[in-house]
Amino acid sequence: MRDTELKKLKPLEEKGLGRGLRVKKNKDGSCSWIFMKRIKGRPQQQGSMRTTLGRWPEMSLDQAEEKARHYRSLLDQGINPKEDEKRRRKEAAAKAEEEEAKAITLRQLLERYQRNALSIERGDTTHYMKQFKSTIENVWSRFIDTSIQDIQGRHLREEFEYWNSQRVSPRTGKPAPTMSTQGVNHGRALFNFAIDQLELLDRNPFNVFRRQLKSPRRSTYYLLPKEAVKVLDTITKIGHHSQWIKKYGFEESQQALARDGLHVLKPYAFTEFANSVFNNLSLTLLTGLRGPSEVTPLKWENVFLEKSEWEGRGAECAYFKTWTKQKRWFGIPITPYMERIFREQKALKTNDYVFPAKRRDGAMESGRYAYDAINELLNPSLNFNQTNKVGPRVLRHTFATACHHAYPFNLELAHQLTGHGPDKKGGETEIYIHGNANQMLPYFIEINKLLVGDVEQMPDTWNVEDSFSEEELEEMDKPEFADFPIVEGGYTVKP
Repeated sequence: MRDTELKKLKPLEEKGLGRGLRVKKNKDGSCSWIFMKRIKGRPQQQGSMRTTLGRWPEMSLDQAEEKARHYRSLLDQGINPKEDEKRRRKEAAAKAEEEEAKAITLRQLLERYQRNALSIERGDTTHYMKQFKSTIENVWSRFIDTSIQDIQGRHLREEFEYWNSQRVSPRTGKPAPTMSTQGVNHGRALFNFAIDQLELLDRNPFNVFRRQLKSPRRSTYYLLPKEAVKVLDTITKIGHHSQWIKKYGFEESQQALARDGLHVLKPYAFTEFANSVFNNLSLTLLTGLRGPSEVTPLKWENVFLEKSEWEGRGAECAYFKTWTKQKRWFGIPITPYMERIFREQKALKTNDYVFPAKRRDGAMESGRYAYDAINELLNPSLNFNQTNKVGPRVLRHTFATACHHAYPFNLELAHQLTGHGPDKKGGETEIYIHGNANQMLPYFIEINKLLVGDVEQMPDTWNVEDSFSEEELEEMDKPEFADFPIVEGGYTVKP
């Protein structure tokens, strides 16, 4: 049937073209191609189908016949063509949706990773997640709006080599291997999330880096004796200048600040809140505690500073207790070197926390400012390279190494001080807590003397050959070392 014949059909006139194909003239002048045929395997009264294949002139007669031929083939197999079309449309839509989901960019993947970490409460600190995001956005900024499907290993390798050879840090004027190494490790974790959790990829482009790249900030880094003294001495000087500035003003103190090398600090460094942050750093170094999780959340209700407070509890010295990583209380004696910190914080008490937040009722959000300031002041004088910086982990390992220097070959004692005691029956009772503090007081005093330089002859090194291995330092941070043996003569609780 030609187009001229289709035009001559009367409105609503229907004509058979053979083998189930029919044509019907519509009122608007178009024609509908209709397919009618009995469905194989169904009763006659239920097995007829009538469906529109398309409209002329959009669909030609040849196209209509081809579609009718396909329908007949399906019906001969007992398949309903309309149901088959619905299935195919559904599959196509699902595939398109899947492809669209897989086409997310690196930026979108990072956002989903962060939301996932928050929703499952993995325990990552806010600072860590900010650092993770910053590293990805900086090191891999070239790919941030690229589909993760299109990111290739060879491109990552080129960018990594650029960071290690040509890209210069504005601060140091040198390449940035630390940031690029973290970028590789964080990027690998991000794409493993896309593979294992989201099932968006089958391969990790970061596998181009065959060997696991280790961050230069290894656990073996610690402050040498004179470096530890320098850190604490600098914090003490900042505190002294804060009192002067509070009385006479910042501008009038410039000459004195320059004399002590503190002129690079801004007025904020000498505020009461900044001093609280510096005290947090000092207590972390003097105790070997985990700064963010064991020092910062410390409450006054768990500090027994006055004689009436600790004597009333049956203790023999001032002490405080902290909730450890192993989910139990641990008593720490307050040495004369720590007492100054608690006295200063008590004078500035604003809420229930020893180190309070600045504008809300809670613990301070982060101690990062103090570490940044100390690194800015002391890195040149301490001969640190750009990857070897003062941080909570470095301070903890400095304490552990000083302990080993003061009490060589007594690994059990170091574990007891840094791993926070044995997991024995009664280990969370009050008598155990202050008993542990009583027992540990002389050890903490000797270690504190080394850290503040209150000794006749300050060592140049911690005798590294007799110190802990990297593996031992790593083990100290693991919960299983809660079960190490108690030091001989130590405090025990009767069952």
